[in-house]
Amino acid sequence: MAHKCVRENLDSFLFLIVLDGKGSLDVKGKHYQVQKGSCALIDCMEHFEHISDEQDAWRLAWVHFNGRSARGYYELFMRYNKDENVFEVKDTQKWDDLLKELLNKQKERNLQSELYCAELIQHLLNMMIENVADLDTVASEEEKAIANEIREQVNVQYADAKVLEELEKCFSESITELSTKFRRYFGISLEEYISNRRFNAAKEFSVPYKGMDINVCVASGLANARTVMERVKNGEANYHLIEVMACRRGCIMGGGQPVRAGDRTKAARAKGLYNADNTMLIKKSDENPMVMELYQGLLKGKEHKLLHNEFY
Repeated sequence: MAHKCVRENLDSFLFLIVLDGKGSLDVKGKHYQVQKGSCALIDCMEHFEHISDEQDAWRLAWVHFNGRSARGYYELFMRYNKDENVFEVKDTQKWDDLLKELLNKQKERNLQSELYCAELIQHLLNMMIENVADLDTVASEEEKAIANEIREQVNVQYADAKVLEELEKCFSESITELSTKFRRYFGISLEEYISNRRFNAAKEFSVPYKGMDINVCVASGLANARTVMERVKNGEANYHLIEVMACRRGCIMGGGQPVRAGDRTKAARAKGLYNADNTMLIKKSDENPMVMELYQGLLKGKEHKLLHNEFY
């Protein structure tokens, strides 16, 4: 006899995977036929129901979860998956193994196991988002190779005003096509990357103030600071204000980081930050569900008091 389940108004999210057999799932007015390898992420406040096939009953693995950032990840998943609750995977074993590990850890019922379970759920959410993002946002191996070639060429020619034209000639593709491949692999557009590389060296701009233009220069890296100083010394540039940042694109050991760290710690932290940036799908803080939840909750109305420093 087929097993049927009908639910709604549950304050949780449900992830399920069909390990064997087949059945059907109805959620938010949509009907899905599911089979081995089918997965679903469901907001249990919505009405949903699922029923196994009478002739080929399914075997499921599933987990309910919730938390302050759960909804943000659910919305991110739905956006990547084009507002569909169901997606397909080829390797069901790794998903089943993760859920079994989660179930076994949950039985221990202590603080350490709770923290580990939270880490496992975070990993599960990342797996889901990575899987659905592969459909249209993650680069193929060929595109990865092209993206790396583009980056290498930009790293050499970023200061050239005609760098985009040169890239089109080199790869025989339009900037739109090249930028799409670049974004799929690195998470930002080609134009943004070029802008960042130019900023890594030095950036100059003017600010109108009380009838005059205030010339400002921002240099990143001490080698580039020397270049700026030489230009000023030789009369090639005239600035009212120069800011020098010692680190490329920001400080690893800045005011918000732990102090009194040695060279090994700095190197390890730098490596960790770059590795995280290369592997994370979410590249912008305003798209990170945890950051958004933090600002909408704990930090709401307290940002300046808790996060801003005054220096004398």
